Amino acid sequence: MTTILLFNQVNKALAYKLNSNKLIAALALYDTDMNATQLAGTILVSKAAVTSIIDNLELLHMVKRIRSFDRRSSIISMTDHGRSVVEDILNPEPLEDDA
Repeated sequence: MTTILLFNQVNKALAYKLNSNKLIAALALYDTDMNATQLAGTILVSKAAVTSIIDNLELLHMVKRIRSFDRRSSIISMTDHGRSVVEDILNPEPLEDDA
């Protein structure tokens, strides 16, 4: 059952065009806003990689950049759509029995 649930979650993530790095970033940002450096440290990727991940999540309307008082830095925040996507992935519909 656990394997099927995980398989369903992976399929949902792929349907939303989320690879593993984008999904992990979205999960990290679900409850907490952070800057790119913090996100890179949290999900253990380089700053260059996290910039690409954020760009892609932004194109999917899952996150937004909020400019901070320091113009060199932005806070990355999950959008309502992004939260809905994560919730849908984590709580997939149960499979119907073919019996």
